[in-house]
Amino acid sequence: MRSNSSKPEDTLAAIDKLIEEKKPTGAALQEAVFMKSSILFQTDKAKAKEMLIEAQKLAPKSETGKRIDDILERFFKDE
Repeated sequence: MRSNSSKPEDTLAAIDKLIEEKKPTGAALQEAVFMKSSILFQTDKAKAKEMLIEAQKLAPKSETGKRIDDILERFFKDE
């Protein structure tokens, strides 16, 4: 059983490893990048924004791509 006490850096590294191994594209890659953004939001808002923009470009018409517009407006409108 996994513990929920892993560090954000460990989770980010695990996502990067998964991306490297599985080589997802489109919406699947978007979900991985979106998850990275969610993790980074707690510690590095600027990097989180970069990840959101990157994720949106991967599949702008997906449900997540559409949600990213709202997230950027809501949390990053003053940047």
